[in-house]
Amino acid sequence: MQTRHVLSLQLLSVILLCACKGIGAPIVDHKDIDRTKSKDSFCGIAPSCTDDAPEDLAAQLAPLDTTTVDVASCGLVQEGCPDPQPPTYPGQPPALVSDCIASWTATTAPTEASGRSFDCTTMAITVDDKYDRADAVTLGAVDLQRTNLSITAKRATIVVLDGASLNDVAIDLHGPITLRITQSRMFNHVRISNARSDGTVARLELTGVDGDDLSVSGVELWTGQVAIKTSTIGDTRIVADEITLDDAALAMSSLRSSSLDSNHAAFDHTTLAFEHGRLEAPSATHTVISECGTLSVITGVLSSMRIAACSEDAVRIYGASAEKVYLDGAIQADHTLFENTIFGAHEKTDLVAWDSQVFASSFCKYSSTARLGASVFLLCPACDEADRFIACIAQSSMRKIEVSQCPQFKTPEPCGNALPDRPRPPS
Repeated sequence: MQTRHVLSLQLLSVILLCACKGIGAPIVDHKDIDRTKSKDSFCGIAPSCTDDAPEDLAAQLAPLDTTTVDVASCGLVQEGCPDPQPPTYPGQPPALVSDCIASWTATTAPTEASGRSFDCTTMAITVDDKYDRADAVTLGAVDLQRTNLSITAKRATIVVLDGASLNDVAIDLHGPITLRITQSRMFNHVRISNARSDGTVARLELTGVDGDDLSVSGVELWTGQVAIKTSTIGDTRIVADEITLDDAALAMSSLRSSSLDSNHAAFDHTTLAFEHGRLEAPSATHTVISECGTLSVITGVLSSMRIAACSEDAVRIYGASAEKVYLDGAIQADHTLFENTIFGAHEKTDLVAWDSQVFASSFCKYSSTARLGASVFLLCPACDEADRFIACIAQSSMRKIEVSQCPQFKTPEPCGNALPDRPRPPS
């Protein structure tokens, strides 16, 4: 079988949050600029406001794949059906896969399907009312290739595929089912859906999965939560109510959700869109956040990104490092390093920064204000294209080295009451 590319990403270690001690107290550590170098070696390298930001990859990726396997076209002798019927007349040919559905109950599936291989098969598991739902329905080391798997339950049920090999598999959940896929031996071209229009909530958990080409959806979206933990998956497309990522790495992927919550996740060439997002200690490169209602970034490293203006609240960044990041809209930062960052290239942009560093960054055409609180270190900002840009300071003295490229920072006005309360990371 031809193996598709998988971009394995090494998750970066990051600095954890410090305890909050009230307004004005440091909340996180951050990377410092090397001040031993001459200022002349830094100045003159602020990025251009020309739009060379990373592109939204969602339109370039393959669309969500909701197709099932056409088992009738395989032309194979059916090997997966339990208890095949004997021929009804002499010389009757064996049943083809299109003639049979391998059906089990929750009681029989673990013993009759575990450890077996199925190729070009339609499978069905039904959880009846008599099954003790305190126990998970576990299929161990099952090998599914070119297979459709349907799982039906009327009550809350847990189904586990442990140590499975999944290649070209379509899984459809009917009912309030939690599907756990753990420690897969192979994971390639897997489509998972809860394609019901009655609002039934399902849950998908992937743990210890290393693979490629995953699609997760429903009638319009997956109604429930998708949780990915300690997994590396490339070419992923997920549309879901809620997505959680924990020590996960995604590449060449597209995620869309109402809620995205990630912890120590790595993103490479990925597009994210959500209503509410919380990224703790991310490692993100060549990634686009194309839509957001709210967004909090807590520590971590952002590089070569574009973050669109959020519609409901400011983008809040705490203790992170942002290098060559396009930022628009309202931005509130605390203990953050902005290096070669581009502010206001696309939409009206207002920056509030506490105890932060702005190094060789550009305030572009749509930059409106920069309000600076506590101790802010500025090094060679540029604002040639920001005709109506205003800078002000409050609660601190601003240290500055060579700000000739941006006269607004030479004699900034006092902010007065214009500076909002210092933000704190969401719990």
